[in-house]
Amino acid sequence: FNWYPRTLEGNEYGIHFSHDRSVVECRQEQLLWPPYSETGLDDLIDRVYGYRSYTQRHWGLEGWYAFGQMLPEAYRSLLGSIDLRIDHHGTATPFTENELVDPEAAACGEILYDVLLLLGAELDTEMANALYTAVSTDTGCFRYANTTAHSFSVAAACAAVSPDLFRMNQAYFDTNSLARLRLQGWMVENAKFLAEGKIVICAIPYAVEQELGVTEDDMENISGFPRSIEGVHIAATLRQNADGLVKLSVRAIPGYDAGAICANFGGGGHKGAAGANMRLSLEDAVAAVEKAMPHIERN
Repeated sequence: FNWYPRTLEGNEYGIHFSHDRSVVECRQEQLLWPPYSETGLDDLIDRVYGYRSYTQRHWGLEGWYAFGQMLPEAYRSLLGSIDLRIDHHGTATPFTENELVDPEAAACGEILYDVLLLLGAELDTEMANALYTAVSTDTGCFRYANTTAHSFSVAAACAAVSPDLFRMNQAYFDTNSLARLRLQGWMVENAKFLAEGKIVICAIPYAVEQELGVTEDDMENISGFPRSIEGVHIAATLRQNADGLVKLSVRAIPGYDAGAICANFGGGGHKGAAGANMRLSLEDAVAAVEKAMPHIERN
């Protein structure tokens, strides 16, 4: 990846790793990774290339604007001025010239943790809580198939620093509002099961969310709920918002590709979890998603 020269605490630095490890440049006054001299730089390269695969893609300015839908609307005014995107979605369309992308990472928090180590930073409680939030929520509290040994090592580093992990786990994974529980009941009653129960599609009209009084916090990771039903291999959740936009979220067990399903609608993500936005009526969106589902052999 490229990290172009900038100033941090008075130190000018810049470092470039190409995908071909034979091409490495270092442009520096002082490196922030003490005591990285020539030998230290070799060690740094070994640590990056021997441990994790990073990729970089280049797009012109027009490409950034073409793919600007990946940014929330509130931040689209920043298009063209963002230097670097750090991501773990290998299929996501880019909106910056420089990228640090590791699709093998379960969460961006894992990549940030690696970068912080390379910078010689020491975790404090605030940093540990933020990193743990990223890794634990993206791995479903370390239950999803994307969880790796590195996920646990990052969590262990956070646990060594922060006394807050029990409170965070309880808040994120063991607390439900009554409105969310009512919505889950509605989803079970109105779910559409296909392929002998191996595929489920849950379409939630905006009016239902309003009637049940659910908030955005209640809807956090609601797409994982139908996948938890026994026998389900692929679950698609479609939410209709106030202006009629349908948000699709797909969850799948290993052996299926949620990202490939969502790519049919201009979205993407991971094999286990992906999403897309659809400018269709809720009924038409359900029909389109059903058509995009892979064929699953009957028992």
